[in-house]
Amino acid sequence: MSNIFFVNSDHKNNFRKLLVRFSATRDREYAVACYVLAHPEIFRKINWSRIVQPFDFLKWRGHNAVDLSNGFRLLVDAARNLFNYNNKFNLMDALSTWDQKSIAVFHSAMDIRMGRVSLINAVTGP
Repeated sequence: MSNIFFVNSDHKNNFRKLLVRFSATRDREYAVACYVLAHPEIFRKINWSRIVQPFDFLKWRGHNAVDLSNGFRLLVDAARNLFNYNNKFNLMDALSTWDQKSIAVFHSAMDIRMGRVSLINAVTGP
């Protein structure tokens, strides 16, 4: 089994919170959404009190819109694609945009979606 990459301890703590919030420990689609949205640069920009489903914030417009850089928007698009493939995620665009940490997040997202990691170990470990 692979290990999940976390950019820092906030990423891991946010992931734990979202797994509980969305009851996602046994649902790989929800777990991958939780993992990517838990990234501190994404997590801190979302008003979680208004969220029912993981990607609700993508519908917000005007002053409620979540402002993400192109790289983080592509991570969200990748997570949406792994959650429900009804979006036009472009892997080559993402790979030419992401830094090594973002690529590591994407790799872990794929591992989560494909069931190659233990979510229980990821959230209960140090």
